[in-house]
Amino acid sequence: MRAGLNFKWQWVIFGLIFQACGLPIAIETNEAAIQSPIRPVKVAFLYSKTGSHSFIEKEMRRGADLFISQSQGALPKIEIDFYDNQGTVTGTLAQLKKIKEKEISYIVGLSGSEEALTAAQFAEENDMIFLTPLATFSRISLGKKNTFQLSA
Repeated sequence: MRAGLNFKWQWVIFGLIFQACGLPIAIETNEAAIQSPIRPVKVAFLYSKTGSHSFIEKEMRRGADLFISQSQGALPKIEIDFYDNQGTVTGTLAQLKKIKEKEISYIVGLSGSEEALTAAQFAEENDMIFLTPLATFSRISLGKKNTFQLSA
């Protein structure tokens, strides 16, 4: 893949997820929400450092790092935690449990369809938002309210 193509996709992907992440903050209108400082939006980035999809997902990570470095001072503040699923379904489930423990509600990542299916089911069961930019199997988001695909 050409670096320019990957770079453009990263901005599209992260722009979409961060717009979506900002919505709950923007619609809070009670007095406490108005007086309190804006909470950071926490996003879990689930990807594979190793395995058959690692070369693609490392580019996604690079795009996330670039987005963070160039969006300093943006409101709301965005915090991204990175989780390595080791390119496996078992690793994906283990990392998703860690993400849930940290009370992170937004998950981005995964290019492998099997791992994405696991993440989508977990997201639905735990009322989390999951965006998979590259996984292509149509069943990943079929009938799910919290899972979104960009490539299906």
